[in-house]
Amino acid sequence: MEKVYKKNNEYISPLGISIDKIDFKYDDNILFRDFSVKFPPKNNTSILGNNGIGKSTLIKLISGIKEPNLGSIVDYNNNSIHNSITYMDQFDQLLPWLKIKNNITLGFKLRQENYSSEKFSYLTNILGLNEFLNSFPNQVSGGTKQRTALARTFIEDRPLVIMDEPFSSLDTNTKNKLIKLTKHLVKDKTLILVTHDIMEAIELSDQILILKGSPAKIFKIFSSEEILYYKKKDKMIIDLYNKILSILDL
Repeated sequence: MEKVYKKNNEYISPLGISIDKIDFKYDDNILFRDFSVKFPPKNNTSILGNNGIGKSTLIKLISGIKEPNLGSIVDYNNNSIHNSITYMDQFDQLLPWLKIKNNITLGFKLRQENYSSEKFSYLTNILGLNEFLNSFPNQVSGGTKQRTALARTFIEDRPLVIMDEPFSSLDTNTKNKLIKLTKHLVKDKTLILVTHDIMEAIELSDQILILKGSPAKIFKIFSSEEILYYKKKDKMIIDLYNKILSILDL
C-alpha cells in the first residue's frame, strides 16, 4: 500500500481513518473481534472506556505500534496512514541527557532532516518554553516536561495526531491550560485522544466513542451535533457529563 504522505514535500491530510473488521488478542485474551469504526477528517475524537477495555491498544493499532491479527486500518482512500501520524504517550518520554530544545527536535535529528525554525519558535513561544530551552528535563517541572512533549509532537506537523492520556499526571490548572493549547494546535488536523477524564473529552472533542464489553465494542457514539447541543449552555454540559458517567458505570 501507499505509505508516502507527502506532496511537493508537504504533508497532506488524510481523508479520515477507517478501521475495518479488525481482530486483536494477547495470548488468549481477545480485545477486539470484527471491530469497525471511522474517524472523520479534521475531527477531534475522544475514546472513553473502563480500565483494561483496550483504549490504549486501539490507538497503538492505529499508529502502527501494534498490528491487528485480521482486518485493516487505512484512510478513506484505502492508503496506509502510518507515515502521517504523530503519537504522544501518557509519559513525556524525554531523554534526560538532552536539553529541552534538543528533545523537541529529536525526531528530526534521528531522521537526519531539517526542521522549521519558524515552527520551532512559534511552538516554544505559545507553549511558554523559551526560558527552559537550555535546561535539562530534571531541572524543570512536570508541566514544563509535558509542554515540551507537546512541542515535540506538533513540530512534526503531521495531519493525524494520536494522544494517550497526555494530561493525566498534571494538576488541574496546568491540565486546563494545556487542553486549551492543544485545542488550538490541532486545528485542521485529525485528533484521536484516549482519556479517563470525561470533561477533558467533552472540551476537546467533536466526537466521543465509548467502548464496553469483552471483546470491546462501541457502545455509544456521541456525534458532533450532540456534543454541540449540550455545549450550548454550561448546565447542559453537566447533563452530558452525567450521561457519559452513567454509561461507563463509574
